[in-house]
Amino acid sequence: MEISPMLSEKANDIFKILEAAVVREDTPGFAAFYMENQHSQTVYGGTIDYVEKVTSSSLYDLASLTKVVGTTTRILQLIDREEISLSDSIGVFFPMLEELKLTIEDLLLHRAGFPADFTDKTDFSQEFFWNFLKKINLPLPNERHTIYSDIGYLLLGEIIEKIDGCGLEESFRTHVFEPLGMVSTTYFPDESSAVPTEITLSRGKIKGIVHDGKAYLWEKEAGHAGLFSTIGDLETFVRAVFSGDILSDELLTTLQTFEVSGRTLGWLSRSAGQLYHTGFTGGVICLDLLQMRALVVLSNRTYPNRENKSYICVRQDIIEKFFESEI
Repeated sequence: MEISPMLSEKANDIFKILEAAVVREDTPGFAAFYMENQHSQTVYGGTIDYVEKVTSSSLYDLASLTKVVGTTTRILQLIDREEISLSDSIGVFFPMLEELKLTIEDLLLHRAGFPADFTDKTDFSQEFFWNFLKKINLPLPNERHTIYSDIGYLLLGEIIEKIDGCGLEESFRTHVFEPLGMVSTTYFPDESSAVPTEITLSRGKIKGIVHDGKAYLWEKEAGHAGLFSTIGDLETFVRAVFSGDILSDELLTTLQTFEVSGRTLGWLSRSAGQLYHTGFTGGVICLDLLQMRALVVLSNRTYPNRENKSYICVRQDIIEKFFESEI
């Protein structure tokens, strides 16, 4: 693999880590984008299924990257436009949930007090979800701790639908993807371009359909997972974050300075301006807003079996390398 001479040794190290992961079969393949000092490079490695090579048109299941690319972005846009505020109670949108005493900010920061996941997901459905919320007893606000949970993002997705008056596919396409030129990002991918995510007894080969179990049973677009995208579209996304084409300068400043328990609004936060998020299928987006640096890696480490977890350590090595101090 030939690395652009305009990029640092750090970029070279990250690409080498990814290449080694493919050789060890930690993941079938990857698509990666690295940017620093206005210079960038996109690299492809391996295959999507140990046969067909990864290309620029390979559509990856973003899993929880849906949270930042779609749901967080749209919520922050609505805040920018003063249609909602961080302090708004979810009871404004769903009066039957007023007693939970939760705000938009609580959901973005994963500090609502929700469990990490539902204990029993065998009968998961929209009805199950709303009944769960009506019955749950949350800790008092001053006793709540940060717990990463899909539940809050399912609820944020419902809030977006309520405000925009349409499903998340239409909302994100209208307000985020089309204005930026993200032509391939969707909840409903062309199966011929989709990268497979797993082979299971219950669902067979999962390809072109959301991998996440709750999103699969949700029967419509979900706020926590379900988007598919290409590396090119995510390059467009991160460039738009830096250029201010998505969010105002005020909100970008907030993302750089506001941090609670290692999180900012929708993102994990390493330190001032250093944001990242991961997805179960293997993806990661890293942003250094102050240094104008970005890394996006897409993979399907869950194929053919999610129990192959060695790539998770590889991804953490990549995150550490990206944010590693140059001093």
